Amino acid sequence: MKFSVFVISGMPGSGKTAASEYFQKRHIPVVRMGELTQEELVKRKLAAGWENEKFVWTDLRKTEGKDIYAKLAAQRVTEFEAKGKIVIEGMRTLAEYDFFANMFPGFKTIFIEAGKEKRYQRLQERRVRPLSTKEARQRDEDEAKGFDLVKLRDKADFIVGNDGSFEEFFEKLRKIID
Repeated sequence: MKFSVFVISGMPGSGKTAASEYFQKRHIPVVRMGELTQEELVKRKLAAGWENEKFVWTDLRKTEGKDIYAKLAAQRVTEFEAKGKIVIEGMRTLAEYDFFANMFPGFKTIFIEAGKEKRYQRLQERRVRPLSTKEARQRDEDEAKGFDLVKLRDKADFIVGNDGSFEEFFEKLRKIID
């Protein structure tokens, strides 16, 4: 059976998780690359938190390759092939992009963006792992240094602004996925 793969990317607080939750409500399976970090934290008996997350994703990419998250996510995608559409949330590197391009020819990328102040507000208010404005700024700096988000934005099939209401955001996503 042919299936479609959509891969979401974007800065912290841009709306990747909100997009994933929207897709899940529409019965589209989602593989969250960030969950792989959380699982690795548990394996290593490290507390959840930005510094440990950064340590884990840096260490995994250094020891296993910059595409390790894509490889691990792809293993989970095969569980959902029969669903027809699959979303992968959290692509961060060009190596991951290249892996997905090879593994899932014709995959589509969705880059979600929002203004910095809006993102920081969301990061402060999120239910899981909230960040202060200072921590959000530091995370932006860390991600700018360690990842290829600007280049991924340039390669995106769809760029979705998320500074408005959830209804507006979800309507943009619906038009892409349908």
